[in-house]
Amino acid sequence: PDATAARTIQVGAAPSALAIAGDEVWVATVAISTGAHRGGTLQVNPGGGPLGGRPGSIDPAFAYDPVGWAILTMTNDGLLGYRKTGGVAGTTVVPGLATAIPVPTDGGRTYTFQLRPNIVYADGTPVRPEDFRTAIERALTLGTPRPDYYAGTLGAGACIARSGACDLSRGIQVDDATGTISFHLAAPDPDFLHKLALPFAFAVPPTTPDRTATQAHRLRTPLPATGPYMITAYEGNTLTLERNPNFRQWSSAAQPDGFPDRIEWTFGVDRHEGVTQVEDGMRDVLFESVPSDRLQEVTTKFAAQTHVSPLLQTTFFGLNTRIPPFEDVRARRAVNYALDREAVLGMMGGSTLAKLSCQVLPPNMPGYRPYCPYTVGPSPAGDWTAPDLARARHLVSATGSSGTPIEVATFNGIDPGASVGRSIVDLLNGLGYRATLLDFGDDGERYFSTIADSSQGIEVANYGWVTDYPAPSSFITDLLTCDAFVPNSSRNLNIAEFCEPSIDAAIQRALDLQTHDPAAAGAAWAEIDRRITDAAPLLPFVVQQQVDLVSERVGNFQRNPQWGVLLDQLWVV
Repeated sequence: PDATAARTIQVGAAPSALAIAGDEVWVATVAISTGAHRGGTLQVNPGGGPLGGRPGSIDPAFAYDPVGWAILTMTNDGLLGYRKTGGVAGTTVVPGLATAIPVPTDGGRTYTFQLRPNIVYADGTPVRPEDFRTAIERALTLGTPRPDYYAGTLGAGACIARSGACDLSRGIQVDDATGTISFHLAAPDPDFLHKLALPFAFAVPPTTPDRTATQAHRLRTPLPATGPYMITAYEGNTLTLERNPNFRQWSSAAQPDGFPDRIEWTFGVDRHEGVTQVEDGMRDVLFESVPSDRLQEVTTKFAAQTHVSPLLQTTFFGLNTRIPPFEDVRARRAVNYALDREAVLGMMGGSTLAKLSCQVLPPNMPGYRPYCPYTVGPSPAGDWTAPDLARARHLVSATGSSGTPIEVATFNGIDPGASVGRSIVDLLNGLGYRATLLDFGDDGERYFSTIADSSQGIEVANYGWVTDYPAPSSFITDLLTCDAFVPNSSRNLNIAEFCEPSIDAAIQRALDLQTHDPAAAGAAWAEIDRRITDAAPLLPFVVQQQVDLVSERVGNFQRNPQWGVLLDQLWVV
């Protein structure tokens, strides 16, 4: 039957979450940047990191790290964005500088957007449709991190090959008079909307420097802002954001107005000193996760200021499905049943730093439904409780694979490195195999090229996966499809060498649903996740978690799964 509205209730702000409890409906709303909570200076310490916490670049075409993206999502915008809220709702693509999300036409190959009227940059220059074409042309030609995301645009091939001036006028048609931008793709791309929500596709004026810009210019020179903040200084170890005087809130979902008047980033301070500074109130936010040796301190003495959130990152071992013993699904399931995930969690610092998992998709990912068949007493809640060694040994016996030699490859760059590798060796030997550890130490380049190359015949390898955007396809299609397996190649990502045509067909159906029925697509991805878990090409054990620490004077904490802590939505009291 058709639904009719029985009653309308004004909630005073944009709804961010909805829950039903019995005969009651509870609605959470986004806080509005007005009144007592508006104002002040937010002090951010991003932690150490490989660049001392500095962003790799503040140019949207080059930024490809959490700090750079966190800054740019407060200063710049694309046609689309992610809902600026915490939890799984923050993975939803919403209209940004476009008025709406279009339904693709031409068999999924054409997307036509309408630009919001009267949007200007911080310097007063109007935002025009051509600015989005300029952004993509820069992303394709300047040696930026992911030109492949837009390689399906008509005309992109010549831009990537740099065979001349980049001209996407055929693939991105713009009309200033009507304010429309039409993207024409060579083939349907179900993830295209996610790619348009990334900083690479943020609007930039046609006068933006291209390949003639120096590296220093790309690193430290801000481009004109469209968001609530603009970069007013970047000198030495300090980057300052202040309010954009020309900003008006055009979407509370994609780009709500900010609370602090000023946001200051201080780089070059390591995480341990950063923790102390936040505890003492000298800084307000530690943007990087709290170090493991400070966890007990912050979670006990500063519990009210500590926030733990799952990341879109799964850590697992790949089980080579094409060679003995793991070409037999029973052997793969046996290892999954035998693994003491609680013990592995202890090696990684305990339940604060990671969450137990038996499946591919992490929490806060669309399509995630908790599922764990590999435990004593499986339940609909999907919780792991204990290993089932009796079932594991029965399965190994049924395969007749006892005594098979197995190499377990590990690398220190994937937490917890060799220690978990040794535990897997012990587990396999306990099941009757002849397992040995192949430890690559700190040599990540050699490690990844070796485990990727099928000619090396590695049976088990430690791996982790984090995605650039929150779509189930970015986990599953890259890692676990027939096409993802590239034989004898150091660039192969399907280290399990997994290929199941019936699952590939289900993946294609889910991809087809993404563009017009996201809810149905989410249900389809959940079923695919279950089927892959049952097929056991991987040995998942944890989902990494972020531990955020804020000062006493900070309120309204939210962590967006895509962008991290929503700094502009924090209250400074």
